[in-house]
Amino acid sequence: MTEKDQKMLSMMYRFIDENQQFTEESLVAHLFESVHFAFDNFQEPFRVADSWAKIAYEYELATIALRIGSGLKRQYPKLAKSEKVQNAILQVFYDEKYSVAARFGFLDTMCDAKMDKQIADYVRSIDEIPTDWGYTVTRVLCTRKIGGFSEKVRALYQKIEHTRGEADTRKYCLRYLENDSKYKKF
Repeated sequence: MTEKDQKMLSMMYRFIDENQQFTEESLVAHLFESVHFAFDNFQEPFRVADSWAKIAYEYELATIALRIGSGLKRQYPKLAKSEKVQNAILQVFYDEKYSVAARFGFLDTMCDAKMDKQIADYVRSIDEIPTDWGYTVTRVLCTRKIGGFSEKVRALYQKIEHTRGEADTRKYCLRYLENDSKYKKF
């Protein structure tokens, strides 16, 4: 394992370390430090065949997103409500410097942080739910019970209705369409 790999692992572990005492400022600073380190140091091609990640930093950013989401849910849930923390998550999610594949894990982070309005704003801002990320979008909408997007979910369902390998996405589409009227609207 190289020195940069060890440093990245250490940075990611801090997000879920039970002994870590993050404040708003230190969590935001660590998030940006981790994201910038991953982007600056992992530009080589990702070496896993048939992976959604094409460049190594995409995988690292997705892992950071999952780790900070897990930390917000388990170790420091009060920080999930922090406007500074939520703005930092959104800043990374919308920063076009990073590829869509790299940023999309932060949709799960928004789900973990219960950022329902921001999730709804994102889904409202796109013309259609991308097939590549349909599973994540529909799962997050169902998990957080965010309504008002049945047309977009129906369009996604019609695109993948007979596609192999999309059973879980179809399941979430159908669950969403069945329950949309019960979900909260933003």
